[in-house]
Amino acid sequence: MTTNTHNKELLTAIINELSDPEFHFTTESLWADVFETGLEPLAFELAVYSLEAISRQNISQSFYEGTVDKFFDITIADLVDEYLEDEISDDPLFVMRIMAKLMESVIMDQQPQEDEE
Repeated sequence: MTTNTHNKELLTAIINELSDPEFHFTTESLWADVFETGLEPLAFELAVYSLEAISRQNISQSFYEGTVDKFFDITIADLVDEYLEDEISDDPLFVMRIMAKLMESVIMDQQPQEDEE
């Protein structure tokens, strides 16, 4: 099994773990379907950060550009193909850095949203 195939199956397993057990996703499931079942934005981030930490591969910066809408028409496998970088990190602090990104997301998620005028 290639690393890329393994990472696609890994992300799918993570999504299935974080999702309502009533639903079962495959590598070919569209993100629109995953989000439609109620996967919260923070759970989506947790899934992606978990993939990074377990695989020791960064998600490219382009993943963070734009809105979540750009994922609606791609599959779980497409996300891995498009955004997971090939290089495997040997940085001993790699996992800690990924967890720090998650911590930042949690803190931002807890901040009150400004009302639009």
